[in-house]
Amino acid sequence: MSNINVIYNNKKINNEDNLTPEETSVKPSVSYNPDNDNSLYTLIMHDPDSIYGNRIHWLIVNIPGNNLQNGQTILEYTGPSPPAGTGKHRYIFELYKQENNIDNINLTERNIEIDDLKNRLSITNLTPETIMFFSQNTQDPVSGGKKRKRKTTKGKRSRKSKRSRKSKHRKSKRRKNN
Repeated sequence: MSNINVIYNNKKINNEDNLTPEETSVKPSVSYNPDNDNSLYTLIMHDPDSIYGNRIHWLIVNIPGNNLQNGQTILEYTGPSPPAGTGKHRYIFELYKQENNIDNINLTERNIEIDDLKNRLSITNLTPETIMFFSQNTQDPVSGGKKRKRKTTKGKRSRKSKRSRKSKHRKSKRRKNN
């Protein structure tokens, strides 16, 4: 099996490229040269730097040869979108040549340690072809976007401060009357 090729928007990804979440929002094209057309493969895309632990972004098993469309998609592709302020995240594609057909995989949870996933797929002893890229959300971590200026109202008090003044005034009147 030769190296894995990952292409986002007609751009071939090289190891350790930096991509934005926008560049990776659409499912990429993945290709490789299989050993033979009868071989089966597993493709895993994951983010080991997720704030929730390892996150699976794409999982296809039982891929015949180089035909991803005819494989069994366990988890549909979700593009990288690391939360703002969490730094660079690694996104890793791993391609495994399976020894056997993988059956009875019921997986809906995307946050699973990669070793646990490999155990469930029975591919722990296999060596993958891999490619990795980085992505980072550079938006403001508080607002999730550009900082906005707040409107200031000089000399005007907010409704809350007016209400609290009225409440204090009523309480002091009651004390005087008692």
